[in-house]
Order: sequence, then structure tokens, then C-alpha cells
Amino acid sequence: MKKVIILIAAITLVLAISGTIANAGDGTPSAKTAAVSEEAMIIFQQDWTPILSTTIKTAEKSDLIISLSTESLLATWQEVNSELPSTSRASLQVAVWIDDVLARPGYVILNQKYQTIESSPLPLNAWLRMNEYFASANTFNFIAVNVGAGVHTITAKTMPSGFGTTGWGYGVYKRTMVVDQVRMAKPTQAALTLFPASVMNDEVTVNGYMWIGDQKSVEVSLEMWMGSPTPPNDPDVFGPVVMTSDGEFNFGPYPIDNSGITWYRAKLSYKGTVTYSSVMGVFPFSP
Repeated sequence: MKKVIILIAAITLVLAISGTIANAGDGTPSAKTAAVSEEAMIIFQQDWTPILSTTIKTAEKSDLIISLSTESLLATWQEVNSELPSTSRASLQVAVWIDDVLARPGYVILNQKYQTIESSPLPLNAWLRMNEYFASANTFNFIAVNVGAGVHTITAKTMPSGFGTTGWGYGVYKRTMVVDQVRMAKPTQAALTLFPASVMNDEVTVNGYMWIGDQKSVEVSLEMWMGSPTPPNDPDVFGPVVMTSDGEFNFGPYPIDNSGITWYRAKLSYKGTVTYSSVMGVFPFSP
């Protein structure tokens, strides 16, 4: 029977930190800094799940630095009763949204573990079990540029993924998020983040998020191939999609070969500059 980590309640503390710079017409002060803290919450949701949220009011167009710190736990349960190897994986991604806009640099791996057990032939009716728990505390900084004046909601979310022969789970515990209103040197180069692909009925869909910097337009293409994760000279190419503002881009659905891993990466082009995302792989089915 697969194991599941169950929800446990939380204590929330929201702070409006001093540093008022203006007073809005609705009586809400514009703050230089906002923060939120939460404790003792364990969650198990296979979807993007909010873990912290706060608001900040800006009196004028500003830049935001969002610092997210959290304790997290990853757990896997494995059993081996044959010569076949047993593999387990658990991963926890985190991202921050300002209103409905994804903050840079997009999705980040907050915590991850991967393990394979290989056994020699076991005696009849014998088995090997390994239950492993990995806890850590991590911090990551996100940025948002040219955020307009007004009240903005900043939300941090996590997305777990994993598998194990008898189950896997994760937990999010003590965590804080601090939002600072600053004036930064503006990024001039375009940048993108590529999301994990989704597969349904042997078709793959790939999404991502683009920040165009100070460029008027950029082009993004998708390259896909089978075999080695090293990009070949002649991958299948889809696109390009022309982007004239920050936002999501989408490719697919496209049919994929169900005989192995399909590899993919995004290609970004503007003003003679060409850059590539990291190579990612997708199975034709979930383990």
C-alpha cells in the first residue's frame, strides 16, 4: 500500500514592516518591505500548492526582490525482492508569482533526492526494504522588474513529483518570505525558463516563460530528439514563436516515440544572439 503524508495545520504570521513611503487614496500605506511567516504545515498535493502569500503596495513603478526560505522534507519507501533494481525519486520545485506573473528565474528545484538499490539474488521469500528521509533548509531569491503602482499579491507555490516502489512523500515546514521594493539596474538581455513537459496519449506538450528584457521582440523554438541527451546536429525543430512581451509560450501537443526518453530544449534568438535552455527529458508515461 502506498504511503501518503497527511495535511497538518499551520500558524501564520504576516508582518507589515516599517518604511512607509506614501499613503494611498484608500488609506493603505505603500511599504518598502513586506513579509510573511508560517509554521508546522505538512502537505501532500501533486499540483502547484500555495505555501506563502503576502501583499505589498507600491506608490510608483518599482522592482521587487523576493527572498523565500523554507524547511522541506523528502521521503521515499523502497522494497527489493528480486534481482531487479529499485529506484526512487522525490523532487520539490518552488516558484513565485506577482499577481499572475511568474517572477524570475521561474521554476527552481528546492530539494531533490534520487536513489537506486541493486541487490544480488536474495534467498527465497527474502526482501530488502529502505525507508529514507531527507530534510534541509534552503533559500532562493526571485526578482520582478517594472512592477506597476498599486497593491500586488505575491504568492509562493511548491510542486512535488516522485516515485518509489511502496510510496513517496514530502513536507514543507517553517518558512518565510520577504519582499523588498528596490530600484535595480534593469536586465537588458532576454531570458527564458522551460517547464517540465506533460505527456498524454503519447503526445507531449512543452511550456515555458519568456522575459524579453529591453528587446522589442524575440524568437523561441523547441528542439526535440531521441537517444543521447547530447543535442544532435539535426533535431526536430518546432516554431519559432515570436514574443513581443513577457509571458508564457507553448509548443504541442506533438506525438512522441514511446520506446524511450524524448529530450528537448528551447532555443532563444534575438539580434543575432542565440542561447539555449538546459536539456530536459520526458518519459512517454509516468513511472
